Amino acid sequence: TNKNIAEEQESSFQLFSNYSIFAIATIVIALLLLAIYLARRRKTKENSEINKQLDAVNLPEGREDLQVIDLDLPDSDSNSSAISFLGGFKILDKDNNDIADQFSPMLRDLFIILILHQEDTERGIADKRLIQSLWADKSDKSAKNNRNVYLSRLRTVLESVGSIDIVNNVGYWTIVLQAPIECDYLECMKLLKNIDLNNSLDKEEVTKLLQLLSKGSLLPNTEEEWLDPFKSNFSNLVIDFLTELVYNNQYMLSDNLKLKIADMLFTHD
Repeated sequence: TNKNIAEEQESSFQLFSNYSIFAIATIVIALLLLAIYLARRRKTKENSEINKQLDAVNLPEGREDLQVIDLDLPDSDSNSSAISFLGGFKILDKDNNDIADQFSPMLRDLFIILILHQEDTERGIADKRLIQSLWADKSDKSAKNNRNVYLSRLRTVLESVGSIDIVNNVGYWTIVLQAPIECDYLECMKLLKNIDLNNSLDKEEVTKLLQLLSKGSLLPNTEEEWLDPFKSNFSNLVIDFLTELVYNNQYMLSDNLKLKIADMLFTHD
């Protein structure tokens, strides 16, 4: 009957539709697996090339005074800075609880920009530049009102971290971290600028810097136009330091450290 024919046609169409969906899904999955395989193969090849370059560094003969450097990473929950920008945004209060979720995107950006400019120049950031960076779409009156509101909120949130002062000095905003509060980015920049691999034999400082760098890149999950120059500058400093360390004749790098340096270079490249 016509009804049976219609049912058979509908059943055939449904079967064909299910088959088509299955076939398309299979193709998509196959393509994804192929892409993942090729990406991993490429990364493995690149890692292999870097490791070959690291292994190719010839150690000076007769140098028994070489300092052997290895990198024993601390536990993830130990030796953490109260303020972490490397590998992601993380803020610990006095009880070592992560309170990053108490920072709205704007509150986070305000805090970050104050820290970055405090490192960049002791004067901090000019009030005009702060407003242009965060509230460029507001009128002058509205922007200043937003600035005051968020600075007040930031001071309140930071009370649980410890003694952190935010002050305005002749039109410049500065943020001061009182001991024992530390920021991994600030500590990293200090070491990057002060360590002289050709003259320094302080293995502890070099090892400390490497431990900090192993945490990751600068604020990888935060994307802002005003942040890009800081990220670029930090990555350039890191790459220069690691490259110089690899070819320095005062240190002998363990195989473990060579692998970690290769990972760090890929992170910042």
